[in-house]
Amino acid sequence: MDLFSGFSGSGSAQRTIFGKCASPKKSFDFDMRSCLKHYWSIYENHAERNFLSGLSGAEFRQRWWEMYSWGRLTEMGFSLSQPKDGMPDICIRYGKQLIYLECVSPSPGTGKNKIQDAPEGEVFGVPEDEIVLRLTSSIEYKNQQAKDRKERVGNSHYIIAIDVSQLTPFGLDELSVIKALFPVGKESVRISNNSRFVSREFSFRSSVKKKTGVEIETARFLGNKECSQISGILFCDGRFENVAAGAKPKLSIIHNYHASKYLSRKIFRGERQWEWNGYNTLY
Repeated sequence: MDLFSGFSGSGSAQRTIFGKCASPKKSFDFDMRSCLKHYWSIYENHAERNFLSGLSGAEFRQRWWEMYSWGRLTEMGFSLSQPKDGMPDICIRYGKQLIYLECVSPSPGTGKNKIQDAPEGEVFGVPEDEIVLRLTSSIEYKNQQAKDRKERVGNSHYIIAIDVSQLTPFGLDELSVIKALFPVGKESVRISNNSRFVSREFSFRSSVKKKTGVEIETARFLGNKECSQISGILFCDGRFENVAAGAKPKLSIIHNYHASKYLSRKIFRGERQWEWNGYNTLY
C-alpha cells in the first residue's frame, strides 16, 4: 500500500517528520520522503497491523528504528522473518542458529532525570550521566522482557538493538552504550610536550547517580550475570535525518561477557565489535 495514502494530518501534524515526508515542500523533504519509501518497500510485508499509525504519529523514532534495522540487515544479506506476537521484533536465521532482535529507541525520560533540550546557538555540556541513565533504564526493561520470553525463545541468541536518536539532537557513537554496560567512566586524553596526541584513557565507574541520589549500576555486561539472557547489544547511529542525507553508518556489536549464548564474531563479520577480554580491557 502507499505509505502516505491514509495520512490526513493538518496543522502541527504537517510539521512532524512524517508530515514533511507526506507533503514535501523543501528539497530535503523530498530526500526524506524517498528514504522512508525505500525502507518501507522492504519492510511493508512484515509490518504489524498498527505499525503505520505509530510511524505517522508520536512513535516515529521507534518505528523508524524497527523498519531501518530490518532494511539494513536485509541489505547485508541476512535471512529475516517476523516472529509471532509477543516475541522480539526480528528473527535472523544464520545457518542453523536463530538470533532474535528486540528494537528499542529510548525516550528522553520524565521528571528530574529527563534529558533537557539543547539550547539553540549556545555551547552546552553533553548530559552524559542522563544519557547513560536512560540507556540503563531501557536495557533493564528489555532484559526483563527477555527473561519473560526465555521459554519461548529457547536456546537462541537474543540481541537488543538500540537507537539513541531521541536522546540528543546530535550523533552519538557506541561509547555511550558501552558506558551503560561496562564500568567505563570519564574520558581523558594525554598530550605530549610538543602537543601531539599520545593516548586516551577512561576512569573506572561502576555506577551513575540519579538526581534522587540512587546509584544505578553500569557494569551489566561484566560483573552482573542477571543479563546473561542477552547475547549482546546492536548499536547504529541510524538517525533518520542522517540516513535520508545519504549516511550509511556502521553497525556496532557489543558482546556480553556473561552471555549464556555467546555471539560469534563471525555473524557480524566486517562490522565494529566490542568485547571484554577478561583483563579489564575492552577491544
